[in-house]
Amino acid sequence: MNKHLLATFLTLSPISFFAITNSTPSKQISKTQLLKHLQNVKVTLQKHLKWMDDNWQASCMYSNEEDDDSELAGMMFLANLSEDFYKNSTLLQQKISELVTPTFNFICNNTKPLNIDQISHHLCPYTSSPFDKDTTRQLKTLLQSLYTKHCQKYRNTNLPIELTQMPIDELFEQCIWFILGTNDLAIYESRALLQKIDVKIKKLSLPSEVLAK
Repeated sequence: MNKHLLATFLTLSPISFFAITNSTPSKQISKTQLLKHLQNVKVTLQKHLKWMDDNWQASCMYSNEEDDDSELAGMMFLANLSEDFYKNSTLLQQKISELVTPTFNFICNNTKPLNIDQISHHLCPYTSSPFDKDTTRQLKTLLQSLYTKHCQKYRNTNLPIELTQMPIDELFEQCIWFILGTNDLAIYESRALLQKIDVKIKKLSLPSEVLAK
């Protein structure tokens, strides 16, 4: 796989979109202040996700590496497989949620303007062994079935990619690193953070009498 393209996709340098909101010197943050702040941070994250997607599309179009077609097809295969793996695994979704929880707490407790760099600094670091043996075994079983499905799908296309049977341990490491291993506010982390912010915004938007129940 083209390491340059993989690095471009996974380690896109974050840009400094600011959530424009007034900082508050008081320790107590009002409901209105927090709601406005979270709405602005949500816009910041949405712009960040769009920026990452635009850069990924540009990398696919303008790479000057040799064997571009084969390399890009391989990248797309891994990306699609990882996406399917993530969507079908509540364990992976829970792990991503855990990694972004410190960031979410930081955002809720700081109503000053925040850029992506500042938000990223509060992610919980990824470790090389994020799951116990039983969980790892369950995830590998799921991934193996999804890999077989995707191989069959790609063999029915005209994409310039040669698929060989990859050892499940190696495949698992690649997909887990693709999803969890960036230690940055990448695609999956940004999505999970947006989900948490959306839930909080909806809760804050409820009438006070509903929240009191």
